Amino acid sequence: MSALPKPTALMSMGTLRLVEASEQPEPRRLPPAKTDATKKDAQLLAELRALRRENANLADKLQDSENRLRGAQKKLRGLQKTRDEVAPNIDFADAEEWVRHHVHLGWLENYSAIDRAAHPLGEYLVGAAFAESVRSLAPQLQAKVWRVTVDVVTRRGRHLHSREAHPLRSGTGARAPEVVRAEDDARCFRYSVGFKAAGARRLHAWHLRDGRVELCRVVTHGDMSP
Repeated sequence: MSALPKPTALMSMGTLRLVEASEQPEPRRLPPAKTDATKKDAQLLAELRALRRENANLADKLQDSENRLRGAQKKLRGLQKTRDEVAPNIDFADAEEWVRHHVHLGWLENYSAIDRAAHPLGEYLVGAAFAESVRSLAPQLQAKVWRVTVDVVTRRGRHLHSREAHPLRSGTGARAPEVVRAEDDARCFRYSVGFKAAGARRLHAWHLRDGRVELCRVVTHGDMSP
């Protein structure tokens, strides 16, 4: 630091104070302290960045799941096509024989020996419209129909949550009367072909008073006719 000039006769006291002030170092300026609002903004920004990273990871997982699902569906279609190609060409006597063949085959394929002993097919009837309602479906959907049909004729479907069995009613309300066939007092039950699928097909079956089941029709979700 240079020495202060010595006061002279011509230098007033005010001038001397100005010279002394100009020689003093400037005070150190501290950065402004962060306010609560600034801290909150930084915290929200960090949370936003974390959510964006999490969203990107979830999007990647979803894409991977969709790719695996498409691969599984393609494989299933290939297996179904192969099965259809090697299926024996049977000359069925009529539509009922065709139905009974597929029901018996589904029972053998989908039930273990222990299950078959516990849930025999028993006696059942095939309604006049049942075969045609199944023939009109795609092969993959027909396979689902045969599985639920086996559950119905073995009486197991009434107790399976996946079949969502309930009486067919004459109205939309829960207290609407059940649909009952006039000639024999048979009650019509409705079974789900696809579990937890609102638009999936439904299977209608008459439950006779003597304990037998009569396969009625496979219908769309909105079809409430027996």
